[in-house]
Amino acid sequence: MIRSAAVVAELERIGPEDLRLRVAPDADAADAPAEKDLSLGAAERKQIMRVMKLAAGNKRRASEMLGISRPTLDKKLRDHKIESRRFRKPSGDQASNSGR
Repeated sequence: MIRSAAVVAELERIGPEDLRLRVAPDADAADAPAEKDLSLGAAERKQIMRVMKLAAGNKRRASEMLGISRPTLDKKLRDHKIESRRFRKPSGDQASNSGR
């Protein structure tokens, strides 16, 4: 493959186009359906939802991760109609964990 790339290369350096490699699709693009809405608001909503999931619904932690104040996060959650409780992990069986 390298030998044929050297022959095909038009410049002194061999580039990805000379190797005829297939580029894997972006991981984020594979996770989500094709999005038509590329607006800044849609990108902001997506990022807030991603961070809220990482923070398991903890708004203080999410606001720190996003680099915004907690009141600003609250406003953005309202504006984008995002409910923080949907990101909280179920409390699970606390009774079974405390019993020995």
